[in-house]
Amino acid sequence: MSRFLLNKRFVPSLFQQDFLLAGSWIPSQSRRGKASTPINMCVMFVPQQEAWVVERMGRFHRILDPGLNILVPVADKIKYVQSLKEIAIDVPKQSAITSDNVTLSIDGVLYLRIIDPYKASYGVEDPEFAITQLAQTTMRSELGKMSMDKVFRERESLNVSIVDSINKASEAWGIACLRYEIRDIRLPTRVHEAMQMQVEAERRKRAAILESEGVREAEINIAEGKRKSRILASEAERQEHINKASGEAAAIIAVADARARSLLAIAKSLSHLMFQSEYQQRLLPGVAGGKREDLDLRCIPTRAGNHWNRNFVNAPGNSSVCESSVYSCLLRNEFLDENITSLENCEESVQVHGQTDDFRNRHNRIFGFASGSSPPVRTPFVNISESSQRLLSIFKRPVRRLPRRPYKILDAPELQDDFYLNLIDWSSKNTLAVGLGCSVYLWSAVSGQVTRLCDFNNEDNLITAVSWHGEGRHVAIGTQSGYVTIWDAESQKQMSRLDEHSARVTALAWCGNQLASGSRDRSILQRDVRNPPTHITRCLRGHKLEVCGLQWSPSNRYLASGGSDNRLLVWTDDRPEPIYAFDEHKAVVKALGWSPHKSGLLASGGGSADRCLRFWNVLTGKLVKCINTGAQISNLAWARDSRELVTTHGHAQPQVIAWRYPSLKQVARLSGHTQRVLHLSDGQNAASLTLAEQYIGAFKKLAKTNNTMILPSNPGDVNGFVAQALAVYNHVSHSNQATKSSENVKGVGACLNAKSVEYKELQEDKSSVKMNIE
Repeated sequence: MSRFLLNKRFVPSLFQQDFLLAGSWIPSQSRRGKASTPINMCVMFVPQQEAWVVERMGRFHRILDPGLNILVPVADKIKYVQSLKEIAIDVPKQSAITSDNVTLSIDGVLYLRIIDPYKASYGVEDPEFAITQLAQTTMRSELGKMSMDKVFRERESLNVSIVDSINKASEAWGIACLRYEIRDIRLPTRVHEAMQMQVEAERRKRAAILESEGVREAEINIAEGKRKSRILASEAERQEHINKASGEAAAIIAVADARARSLLAIAKSLSHLMFQSEYQQRLLPGVAGGKREDLDLRCIPTRAGNHWNRNFVNAPGNSSVCESSVYSCLLRNEFLDENITSLENCEESVQVHGQTDDFRNRHNRIFGFASGSSPPVRTPFVNISESSQRLLSIFKRPVRRLPRRPYKILDAPELQDDFYLNLIDWSSKNTLAVGLGCSVYLWSAVSGQVTRLCDFNNEDNLITAVSWHGEGRHVAIGTQSGYVTIWDAESQKQMSRLDEHSARVTALAWCGNQLASGSRDRSILQRDVRNPPTHITRCLRGHKLEVCGLQWSPSNRYLASGGSDNRLLVWTDDRPEPIYAFDEHKAVVKALGWSPHKSGLLASGGGSADRCLRFWNVLTGKLVKCINTGAQISNLAWARDSRELVTTHGHAQPQVIAWRYPSLKQVARLSGHTQRVLHLSDGQNAASLTLAEQYIGAFKKLAKTNNTMILPSNPGDVNGFVAQALAVYNHVSHSNQATKSSENVKGVGACLNAKSVEYKELQEDKSSVKMNIE
């Protein structure tokens, strides 16, 4: 029996690969026809990376694994032989029409593998033909969705789309498409000639730019040489004047020395003559008459009326404010050795000094030598007297007062409800810019005047971002179409237009004369507005989705960018790639803010799926602190005179929270909002906390649909107010009681509308919210 099984006439050799692979549906390169399967010899050896499908009495029985397998004669039959190796199939050349009606001729190579021999054997009759037809139809369908330029630019994404479509259709066949590669793309003759002309035009443009750059560099060198020559000439002339002045000064000094010597000689001669008897009789008649008088020829000023304590109290410019009084009392304790421990003692001391006779019990000495020493200080770490320490210990921490009602209400009916946009910004001249629909409006916080700066309604182009220049005269405006315009706010004229973005611009940031713009096309363009509009200083590409947040550091050294890809990137001027890429956020990163108090400290807030406020040290590239706020963070802003910051929130818990850094304790928590707070912008002279919004219960009678509210930095100073923040309310119902309640409110509410400007008289509510400073 063993001889029968091992007889080569009955058992196929392991080296007879053609015989064993004859039943596979994937043919060899030399043979594409379908061949017969191996014959059942009872003992079968299955090669590696092959799967033999066995049927018993006409029904599927099992799949043989590589190695030794024993079959039942006659009953078992090897029906299919499937190769588990990766197979490459040529996809025939075919013509397809793109979305811009250009006919392309494309062929490719498809790489696939059998993952389920059972489905590959019984799921489809001819897998090779089915896969080839599926690849052709899928490629034609995907090309119809794309333009010609996009086909060349995003060939990789086209390959991925074809592979995904094939895998969805071939899943029931037990075949997995690994990848698809486009081999050749042929264009029509006219299109090819047009592309060649475009390339040549681009090269000519680059040559012209290089030539102009060379001319400019040459002119700069010539101007630099002339400047240096003028500087050298002026230095020579300056040195000549110095030498001349030195000679004249030496001559004047010599003349003065000669006069001084002559006057000294005259004085000596006069002093000698004054002691002779005849001059003594003339000058001192009392001595000649025998009388003796106490004569003193020295001129010594009297100090009888110089009462330093009284003079300090009566000094001009002394204020009666509490802080000034405390400061004055501290100065008198430390410099005049007085013992003032309270403000009442300070006022009594002022009255006593005003009523005391200046010349009573006073001596005329210029210097006074007192015995004893000052009382000892309680603690060795405080270098002030005990009286001053007691005076400082009686004061409590101040109480922070936040106004409950807005100072201004601006009606913004076309303000877009889009989390990714940045539609408001304050200028250094205290002017607010707001993007409403296709227009940009300016509201002056000084005069209350409302001006429409620009209007893109004829283009049906929505405003997506606004940003003021640091000087407060020019404002940059981003649009839905992808270009940026720069306007002069005083003359209301467009200065320039910056293109190159292929999608909407949602973030703008100024750095001197440099303007950075972030777009949905995943790029950040940095341009010098003094150069021609086509000149781009830098193009930064690091985000995979839309860029919705940009912020320059106070030192203008770092640029932080956040995007919809949940990434936070930090850039510098000397590197084209980011120095840090932080991926800890789990949602959109829009809220960014650099600390004005600590160098290199950056705060960032995540969207609805993240809800975390994180602090980064860009000097070390490490995460400093992180706290979960429980809601979507839409904006954040740092206080300028204290280590505090404020965050506005959206979904889950619409609210405003003020934090103290680095303890991250909540200084204030303003809740009760019905919709998310979209935008936040602080004024140039904002107070320690910039709050975007107050309690919605206090505003519900004044709020309208899409209203914006502005709060004063000092509720008592109406003329010199500075708007602290701008809060955006969406879909807030406006009842009829709002009109009745507005009659009891004093002040001015400016309603900003695209067609008209309406002014309302509002009465100021003196009530305020008190929150103790922790």
